Amino acid sequence: MGYVVASLLAIIGVEYVLRIPLLSRTKSLIKVADRSLAVIRLSKASDHWKEIVLLRYARDLLGHALVLALMLIGLFLLIFLPAIVIDSLLQLSPPILDAFSSANGLITLTIVSAVYVIIRRRFF
Repeated sequence: MGYVVASLLAIIGVEYVLRIPLLSRTKSLIKVADRSLAVIRLSKASDHWKEIVLLRYARDLLGHALVLALMLIGLFLLIFLPAIVIDSLLQLSPPILDAFSSANGLITLTIVSAVYVIIRRRFF
């Protein structure tokens, strides 16, 4: 029973990841990092100008990293908080958290998530 509930939570997690702009935020973080490296490599630019631009890029990188961190924290809260609550209330055997921490559970959840993504992309 724990694997069934864990599979449902994994499907909810997959839906969350598909609906939030995780990939676009990651691409924008990489783009800012690439631009900052390009500024560092410029030999014709003055150090003063580089300091000003790199401070701006550092602020942008921090903002993108914080947004990505909040998205991932939301994902973990969406999956693990209900798992902990259900485990403590229902005393399932095997517990839901065992499905997330065992090799067999992770393989099962990966297969369930992949099948869900394929079905969702094909029919919806």
